[in-house]
Amino acid sequence: MTSAHLLKAYTVQYRDIQSKHHEFCAYAKDSYDARLIAMEANTYLRDHPHAIDSIRLEKACTVASL
Repeated sequence: MTSAHLLKAYTVQYRDIQSKHHEFCAYAKDSYDARLIAMEANTYLRDHPHAIDSIRLEKACTVASL
């Protein structure tokens, strides 16, 4: 299995319009892909992509994609 088929766990952290902190978890190839997945799945992030504070790679798990 090549590294191209491995997905890593990322946490996308963002703040809403009231400055409340939120986290979105995604399995992705890289942090850019995690950002895109979060924006596709979350209406607020789709409308406010600059609300993302950070994208953190989680060490705990990596899964193989089919």
